[in-house]
Amino acid sequence: MNKNPATLAGTRDAYFSPLQTHQRELRFDTSADDASRSIELSFSSDSEVRRYDFWTGEWYSEVLDHSEGAVDLSRLSEIGVALFNHNTDRVIGRLEDVRIDREAKKGRCRVLFDADAASDEIFQKVRSGTLRGVSACFRVYQWEEIPAGGISREGIKGPAQIARKWEPIEVSIVSCPADKTVGIGRSIKINERNGLSVEKFRELVMGAFGDLATKKIQRDAFEEEIRGILAGVEAEEAPEAIRFVREMREASGLGAQPEPQPASGGSESNLEAERARSAEIMAICVRHQIPQEEAVRYVSEGLSVETVCRNILTAQAKSGGGVSTGRNISVGAEEREKFRRAARDGLRMRLGKRSDSFAQGAEDFRGIRLSNLARECVERNGESVSYRDDEEDIARRAFSTSDFPIIMTDLARVTLLDAYNEAPTTWNRWCGVGSASDFKEQHKIRFGEMPLLEPILEGGEYKMADLMETKDSFSIGTFGKKFALTRKAIINDELGAFARIPQLFGSASARTIEQAVYKLLFSNPIVGEDTKALFHADHKNLAGTASALSVKSLSDARVAIRRQTGLRKDANNKVQLNLTPKYLLISPELETPARQILYSDTDVSASNPGIINPLKNAFEPIVVPHITDWSWYLAASASEIDTVEVAFLNGQQSPTIEQMPGWDIDGIEYKVRVDFGVWCYEYRGMYKNAGAQPA
Repeated sequence: MNKNPATLAGTRDAYFSPLQTHQRELRFDTSADDASRSIELSFSSDSEVRRYDFWTGEWYSEVLDHSEGAVDLSRLSEIGVALFNHNTDRVIGRLEDVRIDREAKKGRCRVLFDADAASDEIFQKVRSGTLRGVSACFRVYQWEEIPAGGISREGIKGPAQIARKWEPIEVSIVSCPADKTVGIGRSIKINERNGLSVEKFRELVMGAFGDLATKKIQRDAFEEEIRGILAGVEAEEAPEAIRFVREMREASGLGAQPEPQPASGGSESNLEAERARSAEIMAICVRHQIPQEEAVRYVSEGLSVETVCRNILTAQAKSGGGVSTGRNISVGAEEREKFRRAARDGLRMRLGKRSDSFAQGAEDFRGIRLSNLARECVERNGESVSYRDDEEDIARRAFSTSDFPIIMTDLARVTLLDAYNEAPTTWNRWCGVGSASDFKEQHKIRFGEMPLLEPILEGGEYKMADLMETKDSFSIGTFGKKFALTRKAIINDELGAFARIPQLFGSASARTIEQAVYKLLFSNPIVGEDTKALFHADHKNLAGTASALSVKSLSDARVAIRRQTGLRKDANNKVQLNLTPKYLLISPELETPARQILYSDTDVSASNPGIINPLKNAFEPIVVPHITDWSWYLAASASEIDTVEVAFLNGQQSPTIEQMPGWDIDGIEYKVRVDFGVWCYEYRGMYKNAGAQPA
């Protein structure tokens, strides 16, 4: 039995306390190295993981902060070992090179497997690809809660919990990673090993009631099944589980225990008929997602099954205007939206997408053809459809419904945003982000530093400070393209081709912004403050001599940025900004020498290997493929001083997609656009060296 260090939290406060351990699951980044009997792996990432808060009943995103100072690696670095399935008695190797990859925002290490038989067995399974899961336990010492509607400094939208101070405590190779949708301490655990969620528990109980209603099982077998489910529930979860089963019994007209069989045959027949009526009504209400209190009312009022069905259909017709077509998703106004989400996510499943938050019922649509989905949307719209009807006519009619265009537009939107967010862009790591309310020319006033305070003699007069300021202007523009979904694509079931188009548009949107940023940077634009070029000798941010990347040239660049002064030019009030350059922008050809310089323990340019490297971890390298020569740049953080800024219309950073009926084509036309502008109004936080080829 596994000796898992994760403990079960009884309260929300306990769950978010440093005493609680948490887990995350990943997969191997690389294949095993036979020579060294090792494998490189990631034990953490900054990706958002969907969690369910059973104390508040809300979903939220859990994020691990990987910025400087957020992660304590001392435990893993000093005494870290690799376990199998979190079993402290199954040590299979040691951890080496434990580090935080700032560029990828991941925690990485190397596992060196031991040579004993038990460890070698695990290594061989890793080597063959049988074992591919990684699970890490960690403790969080400081959480930042982002409420719904809020947004963090990194742009993470609430509701979210961000681990600002945390410590990984153990890394395991696992045979079966835990369900990511269920956090540690947040599941009703059936027989402990299964780790079934609350939703699965309720599904089992309601399934048993449904089987009893449809006479798939007898009462004795039903009671035995319920007892078996409840027997495995952990002690602290038992009251809630028992309450749920009791309410189901009451709603179904069943007693707490099986009643004794009556002596009279007539009474027995009446009792069984009443049980059957109650159970069938409950099953119908569950299938049509009728609230439980409404189902109890149907049973207690003695309504017949036929009357209940008629009431349900009448209510659905009034609320949504339509009839159920057979799937377990009804067509009321609210249920129509559930159908759309389920159909959209089913198509995403068919495309091979994975997610922890697919809509309920999505599994029913994962194999559906586009033509059949069009047919179902037409039927749900209240129109009669025969299988003898022409597919082109059905596709045309589907475009005129509300469901089909919305489903396909949602699919295109989600695919577009996924591709946009996953595109390998670099601008957002060092540029600032702004917002503009319209497309008019925007004017931005930047105030300089205040003059030094002057001594005031007794009875003396305070003098008014003079303000230094500059004004910069910019504007944003619209960038976009169109594509279409035609009747032909539906009939030919070209789902992959349709999804590929918004995916390409998402990547293209990200590249459009990326290219605009570097086009501006390489053009050496004029700065509004003094109408001189961004990189200029007078600005003291342009190397006088092109130099190869080295400890000395980087040190000179850092000194130049630290020596920058503010807007005031008078000697008495000149302000030394003492800026700290953070990012090194380089071409792919300079990535290797840059990493040697920035990550070596000793000075790579010194003949004496005992000299420490003064630039170790001084800058974060950003590889920019748009740089095609040997030039390189230093940039301060946008939070410290303005450099290059990308502004979006009303702060909308992601591309938007709109649809309309096709005018020139039989189908739907989609328009993708992103509204943004790029400009530079400050030179002090940037430095350029034209560079030279390394020796």
